[in-house]
Amino acid sequence: MNGTRSAPITTINKSVSILGRRGLLLLWLAWSVAGIANDSVTNQPPKHDSGWHYFHDEAVEVPWSIHIFRIERSRHDLEFCTTLGKGNVLGMSTVSEQAKNVPSELGQPLAAVNGDFYNKHEDYPGDPRDLQITQGEVVSSPNGHACFWIDAAGNPQATNVLSRFRVIWANGTTTALGLNEERPSDGAVLYSSALGKSTRTSGGLEFVLETTTNSSRLPLRVGQIYHMRVREARTSGDSSLNADSLVLSVTGSHRSDHSNRRRTRARKRR
Repeated sequence: MNGTRSAPITTINKSVSILGRRGLLLLWLAWSVAGIANDSVTNQPPKHDSGWHYFHDEAVEVPWSIHIFRIERSRHDLEFCTTLGKGNVLGMSTVSEQAKNVPSELGQPLAAVNGDFYNKHEDYPGDPRDLQITQGEVVSSPNGHACFWIDAAGNPQATNVLSRFRVIWANGTTTALGLNEERPSDGAVLYSSALGKSTRTSGGLEFVLETTTNSSRLPLRVGQIYHMRVREARTSGDSSLNADSLVLSVTGSHRSDHSNRRRTRARKRR
């Protein structure tokens, strides 16, 4: 489908950390349904020693054109990865374009399929609706819908995933976070370089953050706690992004709370 922003890619490489996407599960289901619906010899995939099988089937009465790619899960040289619409940043592009942009060090792309749903917003095109992890980096937060992934033992999993992303302020209070998405009128979003060159926001209060010496290292990964210091506070929005820092953008009551705290600290220094 043209316009999708993410596609799972099967690659030949033994060392890639992987996370399949929901669309790939649909590919496996298509194989199972096709096998049950028609068991004629002509519909069976050709045998390969490479651990994968592909064939094309049709149900002309619907009409359906069914592309089936079967993977032998016992093969450790076949793995899944997710892609971003613009190579190393979020965006929009076709599945074939994303397959061409897979880094050569990940291996040779063999098959690709549309990934998850995405939110439509002119400033954040291709923003994944739910969780996405690419090469170990978290680029989009979960939103409570079903997600598909491969666990550490190599087994496929699928269930609803909820976000526990939050910032813990210096006074001990916490605020829930979105990640690389449209900022709500009253809330907080964390932005990383996976979004692109800047946050694309207007106004609000933005903290440019850098890691401390006792913190987990960037990029963002699941299950980690990052200790950050504020390098700069900005009120004009559209803060620059790079691989060595994050930007926390807050609005509404969250902005008022932390603006008041900044003024209080400034008075104490005087």
